[in-house]
Amino acid sequence: MTKSYHYSMITIMALLSGCQVINLKESNLSNALKSKNESILTDGTLSHQTQNLLYLVKKDEKSCLQNFDDCLNKIQSLSENSSREERYAALSEIYLAKALDVGRSSQCNVINKNNSCVGNPP
Repeated sequence: MTKSYHYSMITIMALLSGCQVINLKESNLSNALKSKNESILTDGTLSHQTQNLLYLVKKDEKSCLQNFDDCLNKIQSLSENSSREERYAALSEIYLAKALDVGRSSQCNVINKNNSCVGNPP
């Protein structure tokens, strides 16, 4: 085997190992808009933006609502990884999720004169 054969084989192997097949998943416009606009109000789950911030503090929706104060403090401390607006939006959505969660739970069983739910004092 000649030198040129070895060089050509090495070149071919280098080119083939550097090329990877990438599969792109086609997404239609309605799915893209839905994921952009979903929130606790529209879908009953937290938005992707809020879920991403929760991921940064190693929480999910359920654990965040169970350890509410700790979760809020951790999100507030994300100053270097997110903008203030992103944190405020996430905190607002988490507060709303907690309020909806309490409203659905048995903790919310007292009705005041305005027909609104009031939690029992501890």
